[in-house]
Formats: sequence, C-alpha cells, structure tokens
Amino acid sequence: MYSQRYCISIAFATLLLVSPAFAGGSRRPALMRVQHGSIVSGDPTPLAKAKGKPVVLYYWDMTCIPCIVHLQDTIDFAREVRRDGGRFFSIHHGMKQTAATLQDFAKKQKVPYTIARGGSGPNTIRSLPRMFVFNAKGDLVYQGAIGKLAVEAFKAQIKP
Repeated sequence: MYSQRYCISIAFATLLLVSPAFAGGSRRPALMRVQHGSIVSGDPTPLAKAKGKPVVLYYWDMTCIPCIVHLQDTIDFAREVRRDGGRFFSIHHGMKQTAATLQDFAKKQKVPYTIARGGSGPNTIRSLPRMFVFNAKGDLVYQGAIGKLAVEAFKAQIKP
C-alpha cells in the first residue's frame, strides 16, 4: 500500500498542475500566441485584434456531449461578456464538420459569438469543453470548464 505522505504529495502535485490559482508566472501564455483557423460564424475580426479588452476563449466540438449540454449556459455567458465590454471567441476543436455545418449550427442555435474552425490553444487541450479567460493585457487568468469560476475570473477583469 502507498504511504499517507506519498498520497498527499501526489494530490498536492496534481493540484498545482490543474488549479487555475497556480497558473501564474512564466507558465502563463499570452493571448497573442493563440492561433485560430478560418472564422465561419460571428464577428469576422481576428482574435489578435482584441487587444485592450478581456477575452474569453472557448474550445468545443459539436460531437462533445457536455459542450452541447452546456450550450445555453455558454450562450448566456457570451452575451454577458459582450455586454460588459469583453470578447467571447470560440474555436471548434473537431475538424470533421464543414464550415457550412458549423454555420448552420450557429444559425439554428442563435450563437452570438465568433466560431473559428480549428486552431491551437494557449495550452494543450486535454478535454472539452475548455475555457480560457485572459485579462486586457493578454495574460491567462483562468483555464478550466465553463461555470462559476470562469464567470468570476471574467468579472474580475472588468474595470469598475
């Protein structure tokens, strides 16, 4: 059996690797390092032009069940981001769907945010959906799932 000290060490190391609170320092990738493919729906302005405003970057796939289950929450959050002066940008991670399929999906679901087809993220994308929040300087301040923590991370970036 493993010792208690060993198990605690492994748990703490895991926490350091996955916790947004420990994503600081030189490990924080800049927003401008994010590459995206062709924009198929929404605002055609490239992500690189979002300088000076907080940005939420959302990775998803049409075949990802949690992505579809949380679609309405994502849409609501995107509207909140826009209302508060930020930019919500999504990258469809799967490449099996055509641009036309993504455009139809966006139209039917009334998706209010930009959808780009393919690209690379600020970190390795290991699971979907995946959300990244950047401050106005382009520093990564949150990475994880959509939810309360993502909303709080974005709200902390808004100037009072």
